[in-house]
Amino acid sequence: MIGIFKKLLKFTLIFTVLLILFLIGAFTVFFMFGGLIFSHLPGNEEITLEDAREMYPPDVVHLAEIGLKLNKGAKLQVRNGKLHVVNKSGVWMIGGSDIYTTPDDAGREWWKKVIEKIDEDEYRVTIAYYDAIFTNKYLTVNFTISPKENTGYTVTDTKDRGYVDPGYYKLIDSKIAKWSTGNRSGNISIYYYQDPNPLDTRIVKKIAKRIDEFAKENNLNNTQKVILTAEIIRILLIHVDNDRVYIYENGRLIPSNVKATNSRIVQDILEGTVCRGFAEWTSRILNELGIEAGNIGIYQYATSNVLHGVTWINAQHIDLDYLETLINKKVTVFKIEDNNLQFILCDPTMIVPNIPRPAFEFYDDVVLEDMTYYL
Repeated sequence: MIGIFKKLLKFTLIFTVLLILFLIGAFTVFFMFGGLIFSHLPGNEEITLEDAREMYPPDVVHLAEIGLKLNKGAKLQVRNGKLHVVNKSGVWMIGGSDIYTTPDDAGREWWKKVIEKIDEDEYRVTIAYYDAIFTNKYLTVNFTISPKENTGYTVTDTKDRGYVDPGYYKLIDSKIAKWSTGNRSGNISIYYYQDPNPLDTRIVKKIAKRIDEFAKENNLNNTQKVILTAEIIRILLIHVDNDRVYIYENGRLIPSNVKATNSRIVQDILEGTVCRGFAEWTSRILNELGIEAGNIGIYQYATSNVLHGVTWINAQHIDLDYLETLINKKVTVFKIEDNNLQFILCDPTMIVPNIPRPAFEFYDDVVLEDMTYYL
């Protein structure tokens, strides 16, 4: 009996020693590597800028770094895999909209876009958009612009931002045609323009190339490209009727007083724009992506005298069934009788309530006024 007791005691001592050694080893591994492991896992984990640079695209980290400078005492956190800037007064998700504080206007939404003065007459535009619809990844864009760059062209009318031609577009052709949808129809003026400004073209190509790269990396279709393009444009541009453009300079966001007459798109970015600008640059980028699109002026009510600019998109270039399933509603298809063009309307200035997508539908009594192609 005593022998059995001694054997049991010996076994217990050996087990205890092994358990202690195991716990010591486990704690050693945890303290050596645990912080590194858990800082890279989803959750409300605080990380450093150095950590962020290893985990996120450079443009995302750049906006986060600006956020740390703008918000006293702010720290970086990873929440569900997404980068946030956090302090006692707010939580800002880089590239997203789920924040707990609201700025004075859209021009101050530094977590999505910053126009940063990097030289006397040069500005760096940085955009980050977290695609929570298709990929759960960051789409980022950056480029530089200068209101003093010699383009050889001048915006001649700087007051009415709603006009289609800034003064240097080449009118290639124009005609009167008939549009129809269901039991409604009417006449429409169609204009064919060409933009010779190299700066306009360069910026359009830069944004389109980045969207196309992102789409190819994630096997996205044309319909998804349309939605991503509208989202990027809504971040890039500020509507002058509602908000102001801000420039990041010397650690502060300052209302822009920059004037640009060398480029239509530079003017729209640095001074703000109207619905025409949102529609035009969405359509210009879509054309660069191989999706035929243009501007169209509409009256949202049959009795309205306010013309609203939206984007028209060739319906043959997208998957209508997929789009209608995505937005959970029927999309109106319009037709130009002269050339059998079938198209839908997309408004990049509008957000469907609780759904981060551009609006694809309008009132039943919408009237089409004029249509623009960009050649």
